[in-house]
Amino acid sequence: MADSQLMADYSALINAFNEWNLGDGNTLARLESFEASIIWRSMTLCRQVPSAENGQYGQDWNLLVTSARLNAIEALLSWNHLEQNALSRPLGMDAATPPNPPDQFLQRQLDFWSELGDFLTLHDDEASSAKQIDDTLSRCRSLLDTYENRDIIYSIAIARHLGQRWADFPNSLPKVGYSNEKEAGTKLFVAQKFIEEEAEGKGTTQIYKRICCMAVRSWWVARE
Repeated sequence: MADSQLMADYSALINAFNEWNLGDGNTLARLESFEASIIWRSMTLCRQVPSAENGQYGQDWNLLVTSARLNAIEALLSWNHLEQNALSRPLGMDAATPPNPPDQFLQRQLDFWSELGDFLTLHDDEASSAKQIDDTLSRCRSLLDTYENRDIIYSIAIARHLGQRWADFPNSLPKVGYSNEKEAGTKLFVAQKFIEEEAEGKGTTQIYKRICCMAVRSWWVARE
Protein backbone atom coordinates (compact mmCIF):
# COMPACT_ATOMS: atom_id res chain seq x y z
CA MET A 1 0.00 0.00 0.00
CA ALA A 2 2.99 2.32 0.48
CA ASP A 3 3.91 2.11 -3.21
CA SER A 4 1.68 4.84 -4.61
CA GLN A 5 2.81 4.35 -8.21
CA LEU A 6 2.02 0.64 -8.14
CA MET A 7 -1.39 1.36 -6.61
CA ALA A 8 -2.09 3.88 -9.37
CA ASP A 9 -1.06 1.35 -12.00
CA TYR A 10 -3.42 -1.25 -10.50
CA SER A 11 -6.23 1.29 -10.77
CA ALA A 12 -5.29 2.00 -14.39
CA LEU A 13 -5.22 -1.74 -15.13
CA ILE A 14 -8.71 -2.24 -13.72
CA ASN A 15 -9.97 0.63 -15.85
CA ALA A 16 -8.25 -0.84 -18.89
CA PHE A 17 -10.03 -4.17 -18.39
CA ASN A 18 -13.34 -2.30 -18.49
CA GLU A 19 -12.63 0.35 -21.11
CA TRP A 20 -10.11 -0.95 -23.66
CA ASN A 21 -11.18 -2.79 -26.80
CA LEU A 22 -9.93 -6.26 -25.92
CA GLY A 23 -11.13 -7.60 -29.25
CA ASP A 24 -8.29 -5.76 -30.98
CA GLY A 25 -5.06 -7.75 -31.11
CA ASN A 26 -2.72 -4.77 -30.70
CA THR A 27 -4.73 -3.40 -27.80
CA LEU A 28 -4.77 -6.78 -26.08
CA ALA A 29 -0.99 -7.11 -26.50
CA ARG A 30 -0.52 -3.68 -24.85
CA LEU A 31 -2.77 -4.69 -21.97
CA GLU A 32 -0.94 -7.99 -21.45
CA SER A 33 2.40 -6.17 -21.41
CA PHE A 34 1.08 -3.65 -18.88
CA GLU A 35 -0.36 -6.44 -16.75
CA ALA A 36 2.93 -8.38 -16.86
CA SER A 37 4.81 -5.30 -15.65
CA ILE A 38 2.44 -4.88 -12.71
CA ILE A 39 2.61 -8.56 -11.80
CA TRP A 40 6.40 -8.53 -11.81
CA ARG A 41 6.59 -5.35 -9.73
CA SER A 42 4.15 -6.89 -7.27
CA MET A 43 6.37 -9.97 -7.00
CA THR A 44 9.39 -7.79 -6.21
CA LEU A 45 7.64 -6.15 -3.25
CA CYS A 46 9.27 -8.79 -1.04
CA ARG A 47 12.57 -7.00 -1.69
CA GLN A 48 11.18 -3.75 -0.31
CA VAL A 49 10.25 -4.99 3.16
CA PRO A 50 13.19 -4.49 5.56
CA SER A 51 13.06 -5.49 9.18
CA ALA A 52 12.58 -2.64 11.64
CA GLU A 53 15.83 -3.56 13.39
CA ASN A 54 18.60 -3.51 10.83
CA GLY A 55 17.14 -2.84 7.41
CA GLN A 56 17.72 -6.44 6.35
CA TYR A 57 15.48 -9.49 6.05
CA GLY A 58 16.26 -10.50 9.60
CA GLN A 59 14.74 -13.73 10.88
CA ASP A 60 11.43 -13.59 8.98
CA TRP A 61 11.67 -16.93 7.20
CA ASN A 62 8.66 -16.35 4.93
CA LEU A 63 10.21 -13.13 3.64
CA LEU A 64 13.63 -14.75 3.29
CA VAL A 65 12.37 -17.74 1.30
CA THR A 66 10.10 -15.59 -0.89
CA SER A 67 13.00 -13.34 -1.83
CA ALA A 68 15.27 -16.31 -2.55
CA ARG A 69 12.63 -17.92 -4.75
CA LEU A 70 12.09 -14.67 -6.61
CA ASN A 71 15.84 -14.47 -7.26
CA ALA A 72 15.67 -17.97 -8.72
CA ILE A 73 12.71 -17.14 -10.97
CA GLU A 74 14.40 -13.94 -12.12
CA ALA A 75 17.59 -15.83 -13.01
CA LEU A 76 15.57 -18.52 -14.78
CA LEU A 77 13.64 -16.06 -16.95
CA SER A 78 16.65 -13.88 -17.75
CA TRP A 79 18.90 -16.83 -18.66
CA ASN A 80 21.31 -15.88 -15.89
CA HIS A 81 22.85 -18.04 -13.19
CA LEU A 82 23.00 -17.95 -9.41
CA GLU A 83 26.41 -17.75 -7.78
CA GLN A 84 25.14 -19.91 -4.93
CA ASN A 85 21.95 -21.77 -4.16
CA ALA A 86 20.27 -19.96 -1.26
CA LEU A 87 17.53 -22.63 -1.39
CA SER A 88 19.84 -25.64 -0.98
CA ARG A 89 18.40 -28.28 1.33
CA PRO A 90 21.58 -30.39 1.62
CA LEU A 91 23.59 -27.32 2.64
CA GLY A 92 20.97 -26.27 5.19
CA MET A 93 20.65 -22.75 3.80
CA ASP A 94 18.42 -20.38 5.78
CA ALA A 95 15.81 -20.07 3.01
CA ALA A 96 15.54 -23.86 2.87
CA THR A 97 15.22 -24.31 6.62
CA PRO A 98 11.79 -23.35 8.02
CA PRO A 99 11.50 -22.48 11.71
CA ASN A 100 9.34 -25.55 12.35
CA PRO A 101 9.87 -29.11 11.05
CA PRO A 102 8.21 -29.37 7.62
CA ASP A 103 5.43 -31.84 6.90
CA GLN A 104 5.64 -34.07 3.83
CA PHE A 105 4.04 -31.51 1.52
CA LEU A 106 6.29 -28.64 2.58
CA GLN A 107 9.34 -30.89 2.45
CA ARG A 108 8.68 -31.78 -1.18
CA GLN A 109 8.08 -28.12 -1.96
CA LEU A 110 11.42 -27.21 -0.38
CA ASP A 111 13.14 -30.04 -2.23
CA PHE A 112 11.76 -28.82 -5.56
CA TRP A 113 13.08 -25.31 -5.02
CA SER A 114 16.40 -26.67 -3.83
CA GLU A 115 16.79 -28.60 -7.08
CA LEU A 116 15.81 -25.54 -9.12
CA GLY A 117 18.43 -23.48 -7.29
CA ASP A 118 21.05 -26.14 -8.03
CA PHE A 119 20.10 -26.08 -11.71
CA LEU A 120 20.61 -22.33 -11.82
CA THR A 121 24.16 -22.60 -10.43
CA LEU A 122 25.21 -24.99 -13.23
CA HIS A 123 26.51 -23.75 -16.58
CA ASP A 124 25.48 -25.47 -19.81
CA ASP A 125 28.73 -24.50 -21.52
CA GLU A 126 30.74 -26.62 -19.09
CA ALA A 127 30.94 -30.24 -20.25
CA SER A 128 31.40 -31.45 -16.69
CA SER A 129 27.97 -30.06 -15.77
CA ALA A 130 25.94 -31.90 -18.43
CA LYS A 131 25.08 -34.94 -16.30
CA GLN A 132 24.54 -32.80 -13.19
CA ILE A 133 22.03 -30.65 -15.06
CA ASP A 134 20.14 -33.65 -16.45
CA ASP A 135 20.05 -35.32 -13.04
CA THR A 136 18.92 -32.12 -11.32
CA LEU A 137 16.08 -31.58 -13.79
CA SER A 138 15.09 -35.22 -13.45
CA ARG A 139 14.76 -34.77 -9.68
CA CYS A 140 12.74 -31.59 -10.28
CA ARG A 141 10.36 -33.58 -12.45
CA SER A 142 9.84 -36.15 -9.70
CA LEU A 143 8.71 -33.36 -7.35
CA LEU A 144 6.06 -31.67 -9.54
CA ASP A 145 3.14 -33.26 -7.62
CA THR A 146 0.63 -31.92 -10.22
CA TYR A 147 1.13 -28.29 -9.08
CA GLU A 148 0.71 -25.96 -12.03
CA ASN A 149 3.35 -23.50 -10.83
CA ARG A 150 5.95 -26.27 -10.56
CA ASP A 151 4.98 -27.59 -14.01
CA ILE A 152 5.56 -24.09 -15.39
CA ILE A 153 8.90 -23.59 -13.66
CA TYR A 154 10.16 -27.05 -14.65
CA SER A 155 9.06 -26.56 -18.27
CA ILE A 156 10.81 -23.18 -18.47
CA ALA A 157 13.98 -24.81 -17.12
CA ILE A 158 13.75 -27.62 -19.70
CA ALA A 159 13.20 -25.15 -22.54
CA ARG A 160 16.13 -23.04 -21.36
CA HIS A 161 18.44 -26.06 -21.05
CA LEU A 162 17.50 -27.93 -24.22
CA GLY A 163 16.40 -24.98 -26.37
CA GLN A 164 19.93 -23.68 -26.78
CA ARG A 165 20.89 -27.05 -28.25
CA TRP A 166 18.12 -26.88 -30.85
CA ALA A 167 19.22 -24.94 -33.93
CA ASP A 168 15.83 -23.43 -34.77
CA PHE A 169 14.43 -22.98 -31.27
CA PRO A 170 11.94 -21.38 -30.66
CA ASN A 171 10.93 -20.96 -34.33
CA SER A 172 9.83 -24.54 -34.73
CA LEU A 173 9.09 -27.46 -32.47
CA PRO A 174 11.04 -30.70 -32.75
CA LYS A 175 9.30 -33.09 -35.14
CA VAL A 176 8.57 -35.69 -32.51
CA GLY A 177 5.59 -37.07 -30.67
CA TYR A 178 5.13 -38.26 -27.13
CA SER A 179 6.31 -41.85 -27.61
CA ASN A 180 9.62 -41.51 -25.75
CA GLU A 181 9.52 -38.91 -23.00
CA LYS A 182 13.21 -39.43 -22.20
CA GLU A 183 14.38 -38.12 -25.59
CA ALA A 184 15.66 -34.53 -25.47
CA GLY A 185 13.56 -33.56 -28.50
CA THR A 186 10.41 -34.87 -26.86
CA LYS A 187 11.15 -33.08 -23.59
CA LEU A 188 11.66 -29.82 -25.47
CA PHE A 189 8.51 -30.37 -27.55
CA VAL A 190 6.36 -30.94 -24.47
CA ALA A 191 7.90 -28.07 -22.47
CA GLN A 192 7.69 -25.48 -25.24
CA LYS A 193 4.16 -26.45 -26.21
CA PHE A 194 3.00 -26.36 -22.58
CA ILE A 195 4.45 -22.90 -21.88
CA GLU A 196 3.06 -21.46 -25.11
CA GLU A 197 -0.41 -22.86 -24.42
CA GLU A 198 -0.34 -21.53 -20.84
CA ALA A 199 0.67 -18.11 -22.17
CA GLU A 200 -2.08 -18.15 -24.78
CA GLY A 201 -4.85 -18.70 -22.25
CA LYS A 202 -4.69 -22.14 -20.64
CA GLY A 203 -2.97 -20.84 -17.51
CA THR A 204 -5.44 -20.91 -14.62
CA THR A 205 -4.37 -17.51 -13.26
CA GLN A 206 -3.25 -14.27 -14.87
CA ILE A 207 0.05 -14.60 -13.02
CA TYR A 208 0.76 -17.97 -14.61
CA LYS A 209 -0.20 -16.64 -18.04
CA ARG A 210 2.02 -13.58 -17.81
CA ILE A 211 5.00 -15.50 -16.39
CA CYS A 212 4.70 -17.89 -19.32
CA CYS A 213 4.56 -14.91 -21.70
CA MET A 214 7.79 -13.67 -20.10
CA ALA A 215 9.36 -17.08 -20.69
CA VAL A 216 8.34 -17.14 -24.36
CA ARG A 217 9.75 -13.66 -24.80
CA SER A 218 13.00 -14.72 -23.13
CA TRP A 219 13.50 -17.44 -25.76
CA TRP A 220 13.50 -14.85 -28.54
CA VAL A 221 15.74 -12.44 -26.61
CA ALA A 222 18.24 -15.22 -25.94
CA ARG A 223 18.49 -15.84 -29.69
CA GLU A 224 19.02 -12.19 -30.61
